[in-house]
Amino acid sequence: MNRRAFLKLGAALGAAAAVQLPPGAALASTLPLPVPHHYFPNAETLLAHDLRRFDLLLVPAYAAAELIRRGALRPLNGPPGRAHDPDGAFTIPYAFGLAALAYRGARPQSFADLWLRDSLWPDEPRLVLGAALLRRGWSPNDSHPGRLAQVERDLLELRPRVVAHPAAGLRALSAAVALTSVLSGAGETGQNVAVPTGGTILIEYDWAIPASAANPDGALVLIENARARRAAPRLQNNTHLIPLAALPPAALAQRAAIWNQLRS
Repeated sequence: MNRRAFLKLGAALGAAAAVQLPPGAALASTLPLPVPHHYFPNAETLLAHDLRRFDLLLVPAYAAAELIRRGALRPLNGPPGRAHDPDGAFTIPYAFGLAALAYRGARPQSFADLWLRDSLWPDEPRLVLGAALLRRGWSPNDSHPGRLAQVERDLLELRPRVVAHPAAGLRALSAAVALTSVLSGAGETGQNVAVPTGGTILIEYDWAIPASAANPDGALVLIENARARRAAPRLQNNTHLIPLAALPPAALAQRAAIWNQLRS
C-alpha cells in the first residue's frame, strides 16, 4: 500500500472543524480536534479519569468497550454489527486510524525498523505494545503472560523515546522513524508515512456520552451535526488490519505494569 492510497482509505474528515461545540458541553477526546476539548493522548488515563465533568467522549473502540462493561455510557442509536458494541446501543463511529511509520530518509518496511533506526514513540501504551507484539509476529491484542514478558524485555532493552507527538518531532529531535497513527481520509500529512508490511493496527474512534453527562442534549447536537457533514467512516484496503480489542483484566494489569516500568 503506497502513501497516497493509505491516506485516501476513507471519507474525508474535518467535520469537527465545521461544528461548534454547544454552549456548556465539555468534550474529552483521545484525538486532537479543532474544537475546544480536553485531550488525552493515552486512553488508559481517560478511563481512570472522573467522567462526570464531560458530556461527550471520542475514544478508541477498546476503551468504549470497557466503558460499556462498566455501565458508564448513555444509550445511543449507533449502527449495529461492531464487535465491541454489537447492537450499536452505546457508540457511534467517527473515524478509523492505522498504526504507521513516519520517516525521514530511507523508507521503513516493518515495525522492526523501530529497533534498527533512531526512533520516536507515542505516549500510547496500546500502540507501543501492539507494535512490539507485531514485530514478534504476535497479535497486538495478545494476552499471553509469557509473550507480554518477552516484549517487555524487548522494550526495556530499547528504552524507546516516548514523546507527545512523535511524527511532528522527527526533524526537531533528530530521529529517523516514528511510530504514529494516521486517520483514514485525513489528507496529505506533509511528511512520508509508511504502512508496515505484513499488517498493522486498526483503531476505530467512537462518539460516546457518559451516563453522568450534565448536558447530553448538547453532546447529541455535536454528534448529529458531525454526522450530517460527513459520510460514515469506511475502509477500502489491501493490507492486513488488526483491530485493537478490549482485554481481560489480567492482561490489562500486566500491560499497565510494563508501561509503568518503561516510563519510570
